[in-house]
Amino acid sequence: FHGEASAAAAQDHFERTVQAREIPQQVTDLALPSHAERCQTRLSSLLVNAGLAASGGEAKRLIDQRAVSLDGRTLDANIMADALGEGILKVGKRHFVRLVEPPGDLDD
Repeated sequence: FHGEASAAAAQDHFERTVQAREIPQQVTDLALPSHAERCQTRLSSLLVNAGLAASGGEAKRLIDQRAVSLDGRTLDANIMADALGEGILKVGKRHFVRLVEPPGDLDD
């Protein structure tokens, strides 16, 4: 339907991310909230606001099932967003985002 080049790229992406469990080459950047906002933001709220979970309940379930990790380190339900730093956030098997500091945030 989309051509042989698209099919080959999709197969390569599937083999890398699902079968070999590698991080995809192209990962969307997600700016963390400002430092002041992070102190009051739960991980579950961050996942919902980023579109990585449909609801707070789903986000909490993913966290409880140990399906949320930052640079390979599994995150627990009690973590606040201020404990997060830059890195690759993986939610489930196939959702990846690169957490980046917001531009101009000097409160570290």
